[in-house]
Amino acid sequence: DLSSIPLEPGELVVRIGLFADSEGDWKNLKLALHRMEDLSVDVAFFLGDLTRWGSKEELLEGKEILDESPLDIIVIPGDHDLAESVSLGDVTGLKNFTEVFGNNTHIYEKGDYKFLLLDNSANFSTVSEKDYSWFEYNILKVVEGGKVSFVILSQPLYHPVNNRIMGIVEGEVVSNVYQQGQDMLELIRGSKVKAIIAADQHMFSNSVDPTRPDLRHISIGALVSNSDEIRNPQAPRFAVLEVYSNGGYKVKEVVL
Repeated sequence: DLSSIPLEPGELVVRIGLFADSEGDWKNLKLALHRMEDLSVDVAFFLGDLTRWGSKEELLEGKEILDESPLDIIVIPGDHDLAESVSLGDVTGLKNFTEVFGNNTHIYEKGDYKFLLLDNSANFSTVSEKDYSWFEYNILKVVEGGKVSFVILSQPLYHPVNNRIMGIVEGEVVSNVYQQGQDMLELIRGSKVKAIIAADQHMFSNSVDPTRPDLRHISIGALVSNSDEIRNPQAPRFAVLEVYSNGGYKVKEVVL
């Protein structure tokens, strides 16, 4: 478990399921949903790559499974979910996703806590000016004494050893995207955000920020099973975030 300071947890405010990277593995998606029900999560955040290719049919199939669950679920896309739209000429890649799921950014609030869910999934395009302005506005509101926040992303902004972060694709830096990711990170470092939680790395990890030691970078692992096409460094898993009234929080990984 990852526990923040203070170590005494206080009263539980919210329990959140965190899952991602099913990539069409509907069996594991259903299993994760059932496990989260058993764990009595209040809400679940899906952090991208529901599908392998992002076709409308795949996205609808995944949405049907999510809709069958009694859980309150908020979904942001991953790069796989953009692929078909991009291939058909949609520069943003969001056409199919937004037709199926609607918005690609969200705010969830519970008690004194605000969770910002931002889609930064595009590998070769920056976050849109509209979405970036929304992100900046909400982070600056936190700086000015608003509710303490967690930032939820499709891709990480930092990892001490894994370079699969925003703006680096297969080891190659996409300069404008990378710079935007670093700008986002600097905004977060200047705020009261407790943790940045992301997916895409297919591996659970938690890391201390090198500049602001009370900021954590958490990657939640992947749901998809190993196959001929996919090699995961870990068994399929998801995570559960518990946030407490005194500012403490814990993140637990749950292996399927």
